[in-house]
Amino acid sequence: DGLATDLGSFDDGTSGMDTLKTYLTHIAATSGSAAFVTFDTVQTETDTETTGTTTTTLNVADAGDGSTTNEATVLKMVAATPNTADGGSSATTARRGWYVNQQSANGVVQFTINGVSVPASAYTLTGNIAVDALNIASTANKDLAAAAGVILDANAKGYSAGTVSLLEYANDASTSTDERYTSTSLAAASTDTGSLWTTGREDTFTVTVGTNSVTASLSGYSIAGSAIADIEEAIVAAWAYKYGSAGHASLSAIATIADSGTGLLTFDMLQDDSGGFGKAISFSVSDGSTTTNLGGATRTSGNIGYVIGSTAASTDNSTTASATSGLIVTLTSPNSGTLQNSILSGVTTRTAAIAASMVEFTTTYTANTAWTGATSVYAGVSQPRTDVVTGEASVAASTSNAVAATLFTRVAWLG
Repeated sequence: DGLATDLGSFDDGTSGMDTLKTYLTHIAATSGSAAFVTFDTVQTETDTETTGTTTTTLNVADAGDGSTTNEATVLKMVAATPNTADGGSSATTARRGWYVNQQSANGVVQFTINGVSVPASAYTLTGNIAVDALNIASTANKDLAAAAGVILDANAKGYSAGTVSLLEYANDASTSTDERYTSTSLAAASTDTGSLWTTGREDTFTVTVGTNSVTASLSGYSIAGSAIADIEEAIVAAWAYKYGSAGHASLSAIATIADSGTGLLTFDMLQDDSGGFGKAISFSVSDGSTTTNLGGATRTSGNIGYVIGSTAASTDNSTTASATSGLIVTLTSPNSGTLQNSILSGVTTRTAAIAASMVEFTTTYTANTAWTGATSVYAGVSQPRTDVVTGEASVAASTSNAVAATLFTRVAWLG
């Protein structure tokens, strides 16, 4: 009953129900619709059950509130309800991580793992975090750590930050030193006509770091001037309004912002382990073109250029590690979950003379269970969770509470 193969007809008399056939056919074909259409009383309903077999029912009353169907029902649709039960989660793998302070030269790095020294001979830091990470995580050292019962790795991704430097071009500028212009496009754009080559209060500036993005204008944040420092102030205000500790999107924040008053914006990543590394940074300027100056010309904000990262090349438009605290060394359990992690808890770092200063990351973050700081802005989003991981058992999925869609249709029986 009610399927596409359900054949039959209604004698709908003078009810006019057949005039709804086109409309109800559309509704029945529209996924997600909710509907209940019935005769209050149908005079004759003829149901062709199978070839050569016909059942005729007379004077059938409707099924009431739509909770069920009967021979008077024309259409019943109930939209599907998706599963909202806990989907469960896989076991996590315990990991300990340390960042190495390289402000003092010639420190050495060495672990004691289950009584085994890794590296076999203490490694002397070069001061180049990329080189040191590669040497510490050499094949020989990884094999030695594996033999002792853990997985060794190292990276140069700690304590990351990114910068955007704003600059102001003169109206006769022809040589580009930023990422917005080439020298050719700058020479073509710069002008001393009226006040075109200035920033209007309606012009907007958009900065994006990873998944965080804001757009600011001088008028939007009631900034009085239009100099580089004023543009900085508007951007900082927009960032704080959205991603600051009291911001309306603070729980999705990944970085704080600081300005210099001279055009330099610095974004410090909230997660100090490698979770804050390599986040893409972009910046753009847009002419609002809604307000004109006293001379009648629209200010274009064409005089504002920008450099992301340390150079005008686009290859460094992302967050980069600290040169002195960016080296991270990790030891990971070979097993997921909570079993056999005792080796990790017993690992010690070298403390003898000339040992490098190694500070262990700590976290309250847990992936599978409720954790301290989950609903608190910077106590939550700033918790490292990449190079330090709490080992947790898997969580089974709860029983699905999904409800399949209902479609009972005899719309084809009309007319």
